[in-house]
Amino acid sequence: MNDFTVIFNGVDLSPYLRVTEDFRRGIGTTRTNHTLQVGTHHFKRYTGYSLDEKIIEMPFVVRNDLINKRRELARILNVSEPAQLIFTDEPDKYYMALPTGDIDVLEKRFLGFGTITWQIPDGVAYSVQAKEATNRKKDVLDIYNSGTFESFPKIEVQMTSDNGFVGFINDEGALLQFGDPDEVNGVAYEKSEYGIIDICGVNFWEDTFAKSKWRTNEGFVVQYKGMECKQSGSGLSYDVYNISYDPWAGQKFPSLRTISYGTGEGWHGPSITRPFTPDSEGKDTAKNWTFEIGQFFISGSVEQAGMQQWLVNTPEGKNVAGIIFVKSNTSAHEMTCCLVINGQVVKEIPSKSFTGNMLTGWWGGSWKVDKFNNQFTFTTPSGIFSFNNSAAANLEGKFITFYAAQWKTLPAMAVNIYTSCRFQKHNVEKWIDIPNKFGEYDVLSIDTGKGTVLLNGLETPGLGALGNDWEQFMLKTGENQIHCLYSEFSKKPEMKISFNEVFL
Repeated sequence: MNDFTVIFNGVDLSPYLRVTEDFRRGIGTTRTNHTLQVGTHHFKRYTGYSLDEKIIEMPFVVRNDLINKRRELARILNVSEPAQLIFTDEPDKYYMALPTGDIDVLEKRFLGFGTITWQIPDGVAYSVQAKEATNRKKDVLDIYNSGTFESFPKIEVQMTSDNGFVGFINDEGALLQFGDPDEVNGVAYEKSEYGIIDICGVNFWEDTFAKSKWRTNEGFVVQYKGMECKQSGSGLSYDVYNISYDPWAGQKFPSLRTISYGTGEGWHGPSITRPFTPDSEGKDTAKNWTFEIGQFFISGSVEQAGMQQWLVNTPEGKNVAGIIFVKSNTSAHEMTCCLVINGQVVKEIPSKSFTGNMLTGWWGGSWKVDKFNNQFTFTTPSGIFSFNNSAAANLEGKFITFYAAQWKTLPAMAVNIYTSCRFQKHNVEKWIDIPNKFGEYDVLSIDTGKGTVLLNGLETPGLGALGNDWEQFMLKTGENQIHCLYSEFSKKPEMKISFNEVFL
């Protein structure tokens, strides 16, 4: 087996060991048959079977430099959860495995002999390359599963208009529903209109900045905790942020980034602001509304400091509500997310500020503010927070402002960028009259194997209907059909189903 190699958790093990000739993987996985004693008869009735975890014992030999190779193997095999295991005679398949038990090495001069016992909890192998199917031409997806076992697919739905409901039915009648199938496109929907949809890389690029009536350094900025927040610098520029490090390597984020923060004795940096697009009745202000933002605010080193503001303001420039992100601690990766109503901070959410933080790092970045009269609701990656504020009940918004700042001459934040914003106006008096569960450009991601539901990257389990057939929603071997459902009044969403084939 000189040409046979093993790759575990992305590491080729061939520099450290060679698998010996008596390596056996067996056929399939462990199967347990279930039977039931029938009355007083001597025979039993077969009632089904179950598949158990798979164990693969892999004998190996280590040549030369035994101590160093043994230490390095110990480091590589020390994982806290199952990782990909690939045998190169089947490079298109992988197991999710982890080593178990003691790995003894019998040393004879310059040779070491041992066995790694791989434990595969789910007992199956997966195709390295995922298969995909889309509904571009019809509402029924034809999928062929070449695996030897069922597979749980992942589903992604991008809304092309307001929509109240999406659902899926497989060949066996298993049903998944998200949203409200009874939601209709009534009067409430017709009275709610988007005043802004500016999403970088989708409908918003460098040349659309001026066309959307954005203005630089003319915003209405909150003077945070009484400190001056000066609008200065050279504005923002459209760019695509490419991540080159794990575990986000390869992701790309079209965004607006700061060209220059300018100078100042306190907080200083550029702002951009724009008015709402007038609605169908010609009105450009809104009393009740929903404001959604996409952003990232990340420190690359502890000495960096910075601020980011997202605000809704009245025609006179008075703050109605918004969110402020501040990092002023220059000895740690720590920041504060401030929820603001009527120019006052009503809640502070402490957080880390490094790349992996769940609020403004690469895992987070999606926020929403809803105003319905005196009721303000902030939907954040760390939870939902609601406040009553009678003083701001009748304030009408007209502008949104984005502000990125630096503190004095301290190093600025490594990432302080705008990726998207949407502003929807509601001429309604009650929360229940919000028109639809999903808006245009919303992305719904469903992992049927894990039973998780994400809306625009934020886990939202409440969107799934009670009684969804998660355990039965699988792709059988051979031909499958998935029927896609959505609200009658909406445009057809773009749906994509992907899956890794499973092999016994």
